[in-house]
Amino acid sequence: MTWYVCIADASVRAAALAAMAGVLTVFLRRNPAAEHALWTLVVIGMLALPVLRAIVPATYVYVVERPAATVAQPSAPLTGIATSPSVASPTARRGSATSRRWWPAYAAIVYFAGVILFAIRLLAGLRMTQRLLRRGRPIDAGVDVDVDVAESD
Repeated sequence: MTWYVCIADASVRAAALAAMAGVLTVFLRRNPAAEHALWTLVVIGMLALPVLRAIVPATYVYVVERPAATVAQPSAPLTGIATSPSVASPTARRGSATSRRWWPAYAAIVYFAGVILFAIRLLAGLRMTQRLLRRGRPIDAGVDVDVDVAESD
């Protein structure tokens, strides 16, 4: 199995997992802790999908192709009818074989663009968290455990 098929399969499974979790969050609107736990499990499940590939069966999409239209050929050649070279044959409507082979590369580009986008978002969140920690004022937590607690505006 090629790498882009594995990526496509994992992406479809991750989207299905997120969709199921999205439906479940409708019932968890009043419980933020349960909703947080659910989305944590979804992220863990998405990360575990490539590892669990051997256990969980593969996703298959069956495509039914239509039979090509047949053009009736006259038994005797007709005279006096001019044929135009601009009239395309039924087989000319199909794309070339090389154009059909490039979709995995485009899918991989879109996938990696999404990975980069979410990595940038993660780095921005980490930077904002560091800024909050730097600007925070240390306070006494009132517990015996050695924990640094800070507050910010």
